[in-house]
Amino acid sequence: MSSSSDISPRAKVSYDQEKFMVEFSVQDYTPEELSIKTEGDVLIVLAKQESKTKGGKSSVSKQFEQRFSLPSGVNPEKISSKLSNRGILTVTAPSPIAPTNRSKAVENKAGYRDA
Repeated sequence: MSSSSDISPRAKVSYDQEKFMVEFSVQDYTPEELSIKTEGDVLIVLAKQESKTKGGKSSVSKQFEQRFSLPSGVNPEKISSKLSNRGILTVTAPSPIAPTNRSKAVENKAGYRDA
């Protein structure tokens, strides 16, 4: 068990030309206790765990919610997530393609040659 006093796991966020990625440990939670959604350009990760004592008279619960602003141009509908066997949650979305990467060759039909 971690000796850290943080209630929420610390996230590693990265964004480059290929993708936006958030990664953190949620090893104390099952996949059913995790919720990943978006509201506008905000990614929301919620985890909630509840357990009752053997007698059923008391319960223990813990939860966290983390919000991440999506970079400009990232499509919330393209977000995907996976949970590793070690309890590492990875949420990714492809970066938007820059307009300069969409260039295509134009056929020269005029009959002249480029210098």
